[in-house]
Amino acid sequence: MGENLSLARRSGWELPPALRRSAQLSRERHFPARPLKEDSMFNTEICFMTATELTRRLRSKELSAVAVMEAHLAQIERVNPAVNAIVTLLPERAMDGARAADEKLAHGDAVGPLHGLPVAHKDLILTKGIRTTFGSRIYKDFVPDESSLTVNRLQQAGMITIGKTNTPEFGAGSQTFNEVFGATLNPYDLTKTCGGSSGGAAVALACGMLPLADGSDLGGSLRNPANFCNIVGFRTAPGRVPIAPARAHEGPQFGDLAPLAAFDGASARALNHAVVDREVHGHGRIIGVAFAPGFRQIAL
Repeated sequence: MGENLSLARRSGWELPPALRRSAQLSRERHFPARPLKEDSMFNTEICFMTATELTRRLRSKELSAVAVMEAHLAQIERVNPAVNAIVTLLPERAMDGARAADEKLAHGDAVGPLHGLPVAHKDLILTKGIRTTFGSRIYKDFVPDESSLTVNRLQQAGMITIGKTNTPEFGAGSQTFNEVFGATLNPYDLTKTCGGSSGGAAVALACGMLPLADGSDLGGSLRNPANFCNIVGFRTAPGRVPIAPARAHEGPQFGDLAPLAAFDGASARALNHAVVDREVHGHGRIIGVAFAPGFRQIAL
């Protein structure tokens, strides 16, 4: 890796053996190994396109939402068992959403700025009808009857919810492991932590499993895992965008490629148009601009 060693590796922080074993058992339980299908739709190039490029190609019909979704689901199947970033996955719901997104485009319906893009939500964030554990055995079977404002707005912008990303219990910690799903591992060195508490989101982005994800940050929970996973974390000022129900401040993460226009409550590999901030959050200002290095070396 040369000069591009991740901060996690340089820090020398290693997961204790018991936690590494916990992560392995969790991956085997939730994502049992099975042979990958030889499928032309599995296209890693799609998985590492910027969000802006994906939306452009979807609108121009160069790509279908089904093709984008199948590529990301195949990447999750290939990579997630090694890193344990996405802990709840709803592939049938994801494909139904992708087909519906394509139908809207085919009919010429008005669509949101993020139409057809897959997203997974941090497991601290309420998702109606989808298990939300907060990383705690107390809530391991909890299914909320409402979604957070961030989830509602991302879905209104056209994003397709496919699952949840890992977090430490109640988001408390600069790491990402819990007794429900085990540890999420650093994609640059599987013996190291990915940081936290939005570690599942950061790892999913770094590995090309999602073009966008959301997270939260009270004392570094977006910025810390971004640092460890070679993406960019940006925490907007508290109150910049309304949050409901009340909880830790939500903010964006970004992956490689620049410039990036930030919008509160989401993470992105790259997103560089102000229209997202205006249309998703109801005002016309870019709330943050960040630059990322533009390299990725995943040790899988």
